[in-house]
Amino acid sequence: KDAYWQRVVIEDGINADTQLPKVTLIRNFAKISVASNADDFTLQGYTIVNEPTEGTVAPYSGSDTNGGFATFDLTNAVGDNAYEQFISINPEFEGSNIATPDDTDPIESDFTNQPKYVYERKQVDSSQPAYILVRGEYKGTTYYYKLDIVTTNQTTWITSYLNLYRNFHYQITINNVTGIGYTTIEGAME
Repeated sequence: KDAYWQRVVIEDGINADTQLPKVTLIRNFAKISVASNADDFTLQGYTIVNEPTEGTVAPYSGSDTNGGFATFDLTNAVGDNAYEQFISINPEFEGSNIATPDDTDPIESDFTNQPKYVYERKQVDSSQPAYILVRGEYKGTTYYYKLDIVTTNQTTWITSYLNLYRNFHYQITINNVTGIGYTTIEGAME
């Protein structure tokens, strides 16, 4: 199921004497994982809701730089983390919205502690952004919790959705649980 991509330009074309450069492949999926350090809470599994059902072969941005494709070389990027650095060198690229979100409701067997792989997705202005449903035991009872994939501006405290970019690992760590969740999957999804 893995798919990889990369774009390499050979200025003078390929002939018998051409030495090809090292090609670093980019995974076509984003990886999402959830862990917990919270007291009185045991993570029993998680699943992704509204994830894209398909993706593109290449991250085409339509910009005039890099032949119109997003670049993953962060050497000259600026920002406090890889996500901000990627945005700094790919301002026109927001991910893809070619796919319809999977509207299948999750079932119990979907909740595992294994990493999930999803196609990249523009989330910032989506009416159905992808999110994580967590199943966990809190103080002896199993509950479900909805986690949006967001970031919070530490100056303004405004929360915004994160786009899901290929080859990124979105690591969520639950550090604290302060209350009960929902007793059903459906309740957590509302």
